[in-house]
Amino acid sequence: MTGLYVNEIRNENWGTEALQAASTDTVPRADGPLGIHALSHVNVVVNDSVDSGAEYYEMLGFYPASNADGPMNYTNVTNHGFCVDAGFESCRVDILFLKHEIINLYLELFFYYEPVGDRKIPIFNTNDAGGIRHIAVEVVDAVQTYEDLKAKDHQGTIRDLILFFDILEYCRCTVTAFITKGTPIPLDPFPYTFMYWIDRYGVQWEFEQGRPVEYYSVAGITG
Repeated sequence: MTGLYVNEIRNENWGTEALQAASTDTVPRADGPLGIHALSHVNVVVNDSVDSGAEYYEMLGFYPASNADGPMNYTNVTNHGFCVDAGFESCRVDILFLKHEIINLYLELFFYYEPVGDRKIPIFNTNDAGGIRHIAVEVVDAVQTYEDLKAKDHQGTIRDLILFFDILEYCRCTVTAFITKGTPIPLDPFPYTFMYWIDRYGVQWEFEQGRPVEYYSVAGITG
């Protein structure tokens, strides 16, 4: 559903049943700019393998997706049309789709064999310009999410640092990228609490608490 369509439903004072019925509409709507009619996916290029990526993202609730044709797992893709549309004359890539069963968000994992890109994971500061700086998901309790994530083997994106304890003793340490320093605190007087964290593939996530949530209001792909 487009935002216009959702607003029409709300303006008619339709209830939950109407929203549920509208959510089953699978006919693409073309009343939005550029024909945009649904949210599709978020792409993550991994530097190890799509299988490793799938295992890693399980801790956030993402699992391998399927559609009417079966598992959305495509290995050694060399399709000419895909490569050209992706900006290459030729390519070879593994593609694996993951789906979050509650929010219905799809992650599309890529691993490029050819051409080989930069496999060093970049780290951006929260205030760096350019690109999408984070993906925000709503959580029930931001503090609990913070504690749960800390307790997991989350392997957030790391910065290689050499820490000197004295002139002879040092370590090459990896620092996990919790952007939020310590337990998140409320945005008093506003009813919001959030935290930032960068995963091991360089994706910065915001875990936010306090905003109103409505299901059946965002259109997305189903496979």
